[in-house]
Amino acid sequence: MPTFPSSLETVFQPLQHHLAAAAILQGSVAASLFADDPAAPRAALLKAGHRALLAGQPTPEFISRLARYFLDDVYPAGQQAGEELFILYPAPNWEPFIADVLPGKDPISTRREYYELCPSGPVLFDGLPGGLTLRAVDAALLAEDGLEGMDDLREEMVSERASVEDFLQHSFGFIALSGNTLAGWCLSEYNTPEACEFGIAALPGFRQRGLATALARACMAEGQRRGVVRFGWHCFADNTPSVATALRLGFQKKLDYPAYLAFYDETVSLAVNGRFCLDRGDPAAARAWYQKALDRGAASPWIDLGMARAAAALGQPDEAFAWLNSAFEKGFHDRDDLLMLPQLITLQADPRWGDLLAKMA
Repeated sequence: MPTFPSSLETVFQPLQHHLAAAAILQGSVAASLFADDPAAPRAALLKAGHRALLAGQPTPEFISRLARYFLDDVYPAGQQAGEELFILYPAPNWEPFIADVLPGKDPISTRREYYELCPSGPVLFDGLPGGLTLRAVDAALLAEDGLEGMDDLREEMVSERASVEDFLQHSFGFIALSGNTLAGWCLSEYNTPEACEFGIAALPGFRQRGLATALARACMAEGQRRGVVRFGWHCFADNTPSVATALRLGFQKKLDYPAYLAFYDETVSLAVNGRFCLDRGDPAAARAWYQKALDRGAASPWIDLGMARAAAALGQPDEAFAWLNSAFEKGFHDRDDLLMLPQLITLQADPRWGDLLAKMA
C-alpha cells in the first residue's frame, strides 16, 4: 500500500468521524489519493471502493482538476467495472462546490448520521433469536459446501477490503444461519488497533426479530477481545430501523453530516433524483427529474411508475393511470408493491384501480 504524507492527517481532521480516513492513512485499507500537491497536500480526495472522502482548502485550480479526474478517470473506471455508484463525503466547506466537482452528474444530496459507543464494561452476547446459529466469518466457513447466501456475504466482505483474504487477515465478523441459509451478518469495517465500524444486515424474512442487535453484540464482544475500545455506527438519517438498533445497543449520536450519491449511469442518477424528490414530498420536482430520464431514452417500468406516483400526488389521475398502464406493459406486475405506495392511495377508489390489479393477478 502507498505511504501517504503526514500532512493528510490535518487535511482530513474535519472528517475524523469517518474511521475510513484513519484506516487509510494508517495503511490498513487500500485507497487512491488525488491531491493538489501530492508531497504536501492542502486539499485532497481519498477514494476507497465506493467511498470518497474530500477535505482541505478548495481552490479554483484544484476544483477544476478534481472535476477532470472524476470525469476522465473515476466515472469511466466505475462504468467499465459495472459498479453502481460511489458516495462522496465532503468536509462542510466543500458543500458549495459539489456541482463544480461533479459537473453534469446530478449527485443526490442526502444526510447521514454517526453514532459511537465506548463501552465502560464488557459487552455481553446472550445468543441469537430462536432457531438461528452463530458462525464466525473465517476461512473454514467460506470453504464449507451447501451454505446459501455466501456470495452475498463475500460481496459485503470486499465492500471496504481489497479481497476476501484481506478481510480475513484484518477484519472480523459473524453471521447467523437458519439451517444452511444466511439470515444476516455483522462485519467490522475500517479497523484500526483501537476502533472499528460495522456493516450489518438482517436479510428479508429474518427482520424485526432482534437479529441485528444480537449480531452487533457478538461483534462488539469479539472486538473487545481484540482490544477495540471505540465502535462507530453510520446510517442514513431516514433509516429508522438502523437508528433504533444503534440506540438499543447504547450508541450515542455524535453528528449529522452530508453525503452525495453519485451513480455511474446518468439515466439512473436522474431517476433516483426523482425518487428522492417523491420521498421528500415534492412531486413536481420528481416529475421533472423522471422526464429528464425519459428524454435520455430510459425504458424502465420503475420510471413510469415514478411518473404515475408524481401525477397522482399532483391530483392528475388520468395521467397517473396512463403511466401505471405503461409500467405494466413494460413488466411491472408487483401488486403488493403498488399497494404500499402512499402517492397512489387516492387512486384506489377509481374503478380503473381494480382493473389494473386484476391485470396483475
